[in-house]
Amino acid sequence: MNKSMIMAGIVVPLFIILSGCNQFSGNQSLTLPYRTVITGDTDKIEIVNFSIQTQKGIDNGYEKIADGFVYTEYAKQYVINGTAKNTAGRTLSNVEITVKFYDVNGSHLSTKKDSISNLTETWDFRIIYFASSPYFKSIDHIKIEISAN
Repeated sequence: MNKSMIMAGIVVPLFIILSGCNQFSGNQSLTLPYRTVITGDTDKIEIVNFSIQTQKGIDNGYEKIADGFVYTEYAKQYVINGTAKNTAGRTLSNVEITVKFYDVNGSHLSTKKDSISNLTETWDFRIIYFASSPYFKSIDHIKIEISAN
């Protein structure tokens, strides 16, 4: 047997085994697409899905022009939509999603929040960062912090 076959016999099964390891609990962090990191009460609340859109203004509202943070002269807002799921097994109070915005160098630029008083099952949260806000052109990635009682 040559060396490449031996390596393939070791590396491929190891990759398959480790690729399924994506569970986390407690106050750990998880890195997702768009360089997004989620921290906080992840043992109580799971972010089931989320999206980041760059939107432009149109006559009757807004329209998506790109996924992620893509600054153009037409961009009027960044929208973070997501669904949070209660995994605590009880009603949670004072649930808050805090989104911290960062530039490409990792410098914190701004913070926006959405909250709900009581969460029994799921909640659709929404954060909007308008073009008129400071640093709009510099947004590169976010960190999502979850807190709940």
